[in-house]
Amino acid sequence: MWSGKHHREVKVIDLITLLWTDRDRHLPCGYRIYGRKTKNDHFGDMLDVAKILGFMPKFVLFDK
Repeated sequence: MWSGKHHREVKVIDLITLLWTDRDRHLPCGYRIYGRKTKNDHFGDMLDVAKILGFMPKFVLFDK
């Protein structure tokens, strides 16, 4: 992955996290280390699992 700080490619762990919040509380609901799938693929999969578990958010925010 390219690092603006180091001005070169660096080895990193690519991690995506799903977080539930109601403004007062923050609850990590899932995480994935990605590589073979894209962030978008993992994001969709994690939303599917969250729905099965009963999470019904009013809206979802994704930062790519």
